[in-house]
Amino acid sequence: MAASTIIPAVEYVPVDTDLQKLHEAFKTYRDLPADIYGLAIAVSVVDLPEVITCRATKAQTAGVLFGFTALSVNLWLQGLILYYVNHYIVQGAVHEAQENYAEFHRKVFDEDGNFLHDVWQTYDTDKYAALCNMAVSKLYFSCGIVFLWTARMLAEVKQSLHLMHDLYCIPQLPLSATAKQMVYQVRDGDEIERFEILALNRMVRIMLTVLIALPKIGVAFILMLSGCRWLAATQSFGDLILNALALEFVIGIDELMFEAFTPEQTRSFIEQTKIAYPREGEGGIQNESSMSLLLNTLGIILNLAWSYMYLNDWQQVLPNFSHDIRAHCQSRFAEMYTLKCPFMGDPDECFPFGE
Repeated sequence: MAASTIIPAVEYVPVDTDLQKLHEAFKTYRDLPADIYGLAIAVSVVDLPEVITCRATKAQTAGVLFGFTALSVNLWLQGLILYYVNHYIVQGAVHEAQENYAEFHRKVFDEDGNFLHDVWQTYDTDKYAALCNMAVSKLYFSCGIVFLWTARMLAEVKQSLHLMHDLYCIPQLPLSATAKQMVYQVRDGDEIERFEILALNRMVRIMLTVLIALPKIGVAFILMLSGCRWLAATQSFGDLILNALALEFVIGIDELMFEAFTPEQTRSFIEQTKIAYPREGEGGIQNESSMSLLLNTLGIILNLAWSYMYLNDWQQVLPNFSHDIRAHCQSRFAEMYTLKCPFMGDPDECFPFGE
C-alpha cells in the first residue's frame, strides 16, 4: 500500500551512539498481534508521545482516541462477559448438577448409605441420563475435552507471555533521546517499508504491561478455570464440546472488534509495525530452542496430569466426590447407546409394524 495511506510515524534521527548502534544492529523482528491489543501498542509507541508533547497531528490525536477507546471497551466487554458467564451460566450448571446428585443420594440410598437397586432400576430416565452423562462419570473422555480446553487457554497465555518477553527485550530508550525516537521508519525509495520499535521508555513499557500483557494473561487464566468448572458440571456428552466452543468466543472479542471497527489504513500500519530488538548469537538461539522444546514437552505432561487430577480430585462441582455414580450406570447406560438397528440391518426386523 502506498505510504500516503498509512498513519505516519515520526522520523527517526539518531542523537547518540547508542541509538545509532540499535539502528545498525542485526535484529529479531516480531509482528504486532492483529487485534485491539496490537492497535494499542502501535498508538502508545507512535502517536501517544506526540499527543503528550502537544505536537500531534489530527490523525495522531484521532488514532490515540480510537486506540484507547477500543482497548477500554474490549477490556470492559471481556470482564463483563466473564463475570456473567461465571455467575449465571457456570454457577447455574453447577447448581443443577448438585441438585441432581443430592436427589440421587436421597432417593437411591437409604439412611445408612446402602444402595437401593430396585429404586435405581425405576429411577427417572431423564435424571438418570443426566447423572450418567456427567463429566466425572466418564473420566477419560472428559479428560480429553478438558485437556484440549486447557491447551487452548494455555496457548493464549503463552502468546501473551511471548508478547511480554518481546516488550522487555526492546532496549531502554537512552536518557538523551526523546520519546518520538522509539520508532524508526525504514524506507524503500519513497515508500515506507516498515516501522521498527527500537526502544521504549519506562512509562510506555509499564503502560503496555499493565494495560495489555497482564489483562490478556488474566482473561485467559480466569476463562480456563471457569471453563474447566463448567465442563465438570456438564451433564451431556454432546454439550461438553459445545460448551468449550461457546466459551472460546470471549478470547476472540479483541480480534472481533479489530476486524469490525479498525480502518483499513490503520490495519496496514499495524502490519508494517515490527517489534525489533538485537538478535542473539547462534549459540543463544540454539540453547533457547532446546529449552523451548523441553518446556513444551513438560507442558504436555503437566496438562495431562492437570486434566485427570482436576476431574478426579480437585473439581468443586461435587466437592469430595465419592465416585458412586459410574459403577451403577453401566447396565442401563449401555441400553441407552445400543443401536436399535445395526449397520445394514433389516428394517422389517428392526422396526416391525404392529404390536
